[in-house]
Amino acid sequence: MREMISPCTVKKSGRARPLASGAPRLRRGYYGGAGRHVERWSELRTIRETSMRIKNRKQFAHRIDLWDDDGANLVDHLAGVEDLDVAAATYRAACRRWPKAKITLRQGARVVDKSW
Repeated sequence: MREMISPCTVKKSGRARPLASGAPRLRRGYYGGAGRHVERWSELRTIRETSMRIKNRKQFAHRIDLWDDDGANLVDHLAGVEDLDVAAATYRAACRRWPKAKITLRQGARVVDKSW
């Protein structure tokens, strides 16, 4: 059974506590139709931060790959980058790090640069 909270308290982490006297208040209601009751701006800020999490990307415009000695099989995907300038700098850094390795900088299927 849910605990009823008076208008002068906020339930946070399982316990009810009184609001500070100068705390900014929202109109009582629900935020975004998500079913979460909001009493203060700080609580609204917390809800926004948790709903705007970073999503991991799996596809990028440019990729830097490490190939085997024959140059026929992909050994490792070293980096994925959106910006061409950053991708070129990453490619040059990988070539300096592994000078004898076969490394490619690709934009989709097109090979922009390769080290062999």
